[in-house]
Amino acid sequence: MKFEIKNWITGKVMFTLEGADWKLAFVAAVKAGQEFKEADLTEKDFSGIKLTGGVFYNSSFDNSSFYNSSFDNSRFYNSSFDNSSFYNSSFDNSSFDNSSFYNSSFDNSSFDNSRLDNSSFDNSRFDNSRFYNSSFDNSRFYNSSFYNSSFDNSRFYNSSFYNSSFDNSRLDNSSFDNSSFYNSSFDGLKISKTPRPFLFISPLGADQHQLMAVSTVKGIRLKTGCFSGSVPEFIAALKKKHGDNDVAKEYQAALALIELHFKLWVK
Repeated sequence: MKFEIKNWITGKVMFTLEGADWKLAFVAAVKAGQEFKEADLTEKDFSGIKLTGGVFYNSSFDNSSFYNSSFDNSRFYNSSFDNSSFYNSSFDNSSFDNSSFYNSSFDNSSFDNSRLDNSSFDNSRFDNSRFYNSSFDNSRFYNSSFYNSSFDNSRFYNSSFYNSSFDNSRLDNSSFDNSSFYNSSFDGLKISKTPRPFLFISPLGADQHQLMAVSTVKGIRLKTGCFSGSVPEFIAALKKKHGDNDVAKEYQAALALIELHFKLWVK
């Protein structure tokens, strides 16, 4: 059996290996230091592949599946992953600059310390996935959904969210500077039209929790620890648990800052 990797534009053979199935040949090519430029890797099943340090330029992974795969410390420039699925896979410490993930799904996968800048995630879904300390600068999320996923300490600079939803997800210490939210929602409530709809304050209380505030059309929503709800609901829960002790006073001061912040940053 002969396996070939071709240029998806010209059809020219870039890499060939005799006597191996395509997965073994692909891993062998990466380990040999082969850099893939305009590689046609569409409609491939990358399940179970474990490798590190791959380099791909202008390559296509459209309609492919990544199940229980690992591509850590890899670089993908101007590459396409449209209509692809990522399940229980790892792309930690990797970069996906100027790449496309149209109609793709991310489930139980991790992209820690990764860069996904200048990329588009239109019509994509993020479930139970983790993007710790990652960046999405100048990226676009149209009709995208984030469910039970964590983006702690991540950056979304100058990104756009159109008709997207954040449900039961963590965004601790994340930043959304100069980003826009149009017809997008947080835990089922539409996010307000304001240049700064998110505010994070930490550490608070004996457990050094972070208090996240989100401006919605139904008022401010708060999340900290196991709590998620409105400001009145939070005040009631705070009084029940802490009364008038120092922890309660600290959270009350944080609430005053939150209310002032959203009054000042009205579009």
